[in-house]
Amino acid sequence: MSIEYAITLENKNYFAAVKVLSAAFQPFSETYSFKSDDNGFSLCGDNPKWSDVLQIFINTADSNISVLPVGEPYLYCCLNNDGRERKQMIELIKATFGNIPCSYSIDEL
Repeated sequence: MSIEYAITLENKNYFAAVKVLSAAFQPFSETYSFKSDDNGFSLCGDNPKWSDVLQIFINTADSNISVLPVGEPYLYCCLNNDGRERKQMIELIKATFGNIPCSYSIDEL
């Protein structure tokens, strides 16, 4: 089961946030392949049903995103795992943003 989040930052510095989160998730590259670019990153497993275990990338809200105004930038986060690993990843995201001097919010989509 996948779960999706919209992460918004008060300072709107999404490129810097992607870099910080990408570095925080590097330890998972021992278990998953790691793909990244300037706009985001993903952790990929070998399960054909859920190849991307985690995706985080910069996106722009459209009319389908009820928690944000249309056109608002945000970090899209999709977790395609469950149990302890999902909890670890969510806690890592929160801990990483807790170390950045910027207000943030995480809303389930």
